Amino acid sequence: MTASENPSTTNSRPTVLLVDDSRVMRKAMCKILGDEFELIEAEDGEEGWKQLTSHPEIEVIISDIEMPGLDGYGFLDRVRNFEDIRIRKMPVIIITGAEDEETRLAALELGATDFIIKPIDHAQLLARTRAQAKFTEASRDLEETTISLKSDTTQDPLTGLKSR
Repeated sequence: MTASENPSTTNSRPTVLLVDDSRVMRKAMCKILGDEFELIEAEDGEEGWKQLTSHPEIEVIISDIEMPGLDGYGFLDRVRNFEDIRIRKMPVIIITGAEDEETRLAALELGATDFIIKPIDHAQLLARTRAQAKFTEASRDLEETTISLKSDTTQDPLTGLKSR
């Protein structure tokens, strides 16, 4: 799918952004998720941000915490504070090798949607990514229905006249 296509009008697979400085981890995630998802890779937070803002079809983000330059915390903070509501509300799954509770709490407090500890469990990554992609799709469908209902209640579709 190209960046100019509207994800809600195509029948392609959901697109996931993978942000991790480890090429090995990105390739492992690609192997796990590649059969069900379109994947876009980034090796750090800055590249991830560029990919995210230039690919409107992205529906889920999976990001490492510890990366050079813009780390996962900074990337997550930028996502949650961005003006575009589509990006601001996007599900973000954090993956890290740190097993301490402080790391998890910090990520969750910044707005992480989910948290997975390395080494990655195949079934867990797949299930959580599927769940977040379905949530994004359901949210988009609900928003479109709400807009349609508001329009239908204020304007007659046949005559175009305003109704009460």
